[in-house]
Amino acid sequence: MTRTNLLFALLLIVCISGKAQNSATVYDGSVWNKGDALTVGYHYFASIEYVGIKEKIINEQGKAEYIHPKEENILFSKLIIEDFITPDGTDIFFNTNQVAVAKSNSGRTYCIEIDRAIEKGEIVSSLPQTLYEDATFLSNEMLMACLIRVNGFEITNDIFLRYLGCIDKQLEWLCMADEFELHKAKKKYMPVLHEMIDNFDFSKIYYVKTDFIMEQYDFDANGYRLVLFPDVETLLPYGKDYVFAVEVNQDKFGILPLRMEDGEKINKRRKGLGRYGYAHGTTFGKFYFKLLDIRPNIPLGKNMRESKIREIAYRKKVVSVELIGLEVYDYHHCEYNFIGKVSK
Repeated sequence: MTRTNLLFALLLIVCISGKAQNSATVYDGSVWNKGDALTVGYHYFASIEYVGIKEKIINEQGKAEYIHPKEENILFSKLIIEDFITPDGTDIFFNTNQVAVAKSNSGRTYCIEIDRAIEKGEIVSSLPQTLYEDATFLSNEMLMACLIRVNGFEITNDIFLRYLGCIDKQLEWLCMADEFELHKAKKKYMPVLHEMIDNFDFSKIYYVKTDFIMEQYDFDANGYRLVLFPDVETLLPYGKDYVFAVEVNQDKFGILPLRMEDGEKINKRRKGLGRYGYAHGTTFGKFYFKLLDIRPNIPLGKNMRESKIREIAYRKKVVSVELIGLEVYDYHHCEYNFIGKVSK
């Protein structure tokens, strides 16, 4: 190789190695650029700390250290991307996956393992789109009061203890073990319960958050199919203790409409970094509804025996609702990573 060619080759290497990286592509297809503002989410739900975000600090010896930030110090803060780097695998996250270097408003420096932070929901991918800003969260004690009213239940000790459990589990257990404590609790809480039952507000829009199944994308319907009634038609489970009988609009929430391009991006995000298989079916939703002041209808079974079993299984759990809206999210908190929405 001539001296001229050698100098040219060295110059080319310097130019390539010195070329700044201004953007990075995330595994779901989205692109991060220098100067973009990232919003920090909750740490990965199966971990006690962030797995894809670390704070860079300089120790007393003047060397860089990378520590797990505390959630309360960083949650929902904005980080501005300053650079993209490829570590050598001996520090930060102990791998060579691409990292974004970002700064907070306070001047702290954070390293973000791009793909893993998105996969684990530690960086917000999409913001919520709230259907009803003024909706009221339906607490368990409110739900219990409504359930007693619409089903015409007598407030027996068992019913009262169940109501106490909505307020204070330890108090419920204490009263179950000591009739004197139960007597004192009745004097304090029974008037409150009667007030809630007699003056329940059926005019409000309420909401709850719960899980359900989102099936694969339906290319004919242009959306994801939703399974809201897994056991009995029109009965939407809410935890282990309650069921909503969807008396109105139950046929309008079987499909989550999405353009194919958006559905594909969401599918990649939900699949995560695994190369094979389908996205998991469990999804989370914020359900909006109006409670109905009627005795709930439990669908009949195929025969009298099955109908009787359903009545026994669901009567003490069920209230009637008019379903009016649903927002779908990746995570149980339903605060970000919005997927789509349906309304009547």
